[in-house]
Amino acid sequence: RRPQCLVTILGEPAPAGCGCGVEHLPLSVEPYQDADVPGFGRLVGVFGPIVSEVYGSTETGLISVMPAQNPHYKPGSCGRPLDDVVVEIRDADGRRLPANATGEIWARTPRSLACDLPGTYLHRDSNGFIATADLGRLDEDGFLFVTGRTAAHVPMELRRAG
Repeated sequence: RRPQCLVTILGEPAPAGCGCGVEHLPLSVEPYQDADVPGFGRLVGVFGPIVSEVYGSTETGLISVMPAQNPHYKPGSCGRPLDDVVVEIRDADGRRLPANATGEIWARTPRSLACDLPGTYLHRDSNGFIATADLGRLDEDGFLFVTGRTAAHVPMELRRAG
């Protein structure tokens, strides 16, 4: 499911030379299904190389970025982990999985929360890795693919600010 603003943008004709002064347009959405990849391509077509797909969480901050102009672009991937981020894919027992195996995404970043948020799904290990409650895989080249949510994820109550 794409956010309504993207559906609107994709439904509009491409503006001639956008000229909006935006230098970077990070796009963080629910995991793309294969059918959504052309939508990402359409956004790149409208806005040019300022578009990038990003992945992160409240608890970890930014984990990976896939710039549109990346010469190693892999459809469906949200890029490689940032230089200061370590990502592991783990099974339900917390054991690290090999390349291309699907499991829960665990990340250690310098931006990880040092405390737990009340009422959230937050599992942290003794090495500073945080379970994201997202499912995914790392391919043999280190590209991250987010494929869904874990069954253990329980949505927290959200409150609107303002």
